[in-house]
Amino acid sequence: MRTLLSMVPPLMTLTWMQWLTMQSWSAMGKVPYNTCERTMVFVKTNKKGEEDVSTACILLLGKYPQKFFPRARTRFIKYEGVDEKVGAEMNVIKDVTFEGTILNQVKKTIEFIETQVREHTFLGQHAQFITKRDYPEFVIQEMTVNACCHRAYNIKGTEIQIKMFDDRLVFESPGKLPGQVKPNNIRHTHFSRNPKIAAFLKAYHFVKEFGEGFDRICREQEANGANIPSFRTDEFILKITVPKVTEKVTVNDERVNVNVIDASQKTSQKTSQKTSQKTS
Repeated sequence: MRTLLSMVPPLMTLTWMQWLTMQSWSAMGKVPYNTCERTMVFVKTNKKGEEDVSTACILLLGKYPQKFFPRARTRFIKYEGVDEKVGAEMNVIKDVTFEGTILNQVKKTIEFIETQVREHTFLGQHAQFITKRDYPEFVIQEMTVNACCHRAYNIKGTEIQIKMFDDRLVFESPGKLPGQVKPNNIRHTHFSRNPKIAAFLKAYHFVKEFGEGFDRICREQEANGANIPSFRTDEFILKITVPKVTEKVTVNDERVNVNVIDASQKTSQKTSQKTSQKTS
């Protein structure tokens, strides 16, 4: 059986790894330092004592990782309504798949989801324009990064799926919660299933490795009067549901509380009063 290393250009392991790392980092605007030290973490020794390229190397630095891991990708599906229907009643209105390295997947997925998030700008109280959105920007970024960073890549038969309904986002990722992380301690427990991937994403400022990301997601939800994300595991798939909320918005660089319903009602009341006064 051939190793992954036997399927790459016939160069010495370290030489090839250095070249691959420098090419990838240069293309993404990163200047590598301590190249030998960095690249050695992506070389592993198999049971036969042979040097081989690690899975993390292929997923992070490979030209086309899906050649070796076809389902190491992220799929976004948008449904019309609040139910997932099939057959003649299928209600899918968007179905987009993102491939490439993990970093590229993270960037492209976040960028695309942002195009699907509804924003509504209106004239609110104190004659200031207010913009509300269905999901806070940080929640979308952190949930997407978590899905790509912490999925179980040894489960090769399915991909990450992000499903958008009218009332929620559902992130489905292969694998259960990692390590000692449980639904009741996830807000303050830090554990990386894939530490090399987490370290790489940290270098690009997508991961802080402080274990505070999910706690901030919960705080964002709570601050907007919404429920925190809920968890469910179906066989080998972790499903996290994020309810749709209205984000607090920025007006003149200051965070303000906006109750869209109350503002709308007050505007309607004022209009009705003015109309009554004119008619009387």
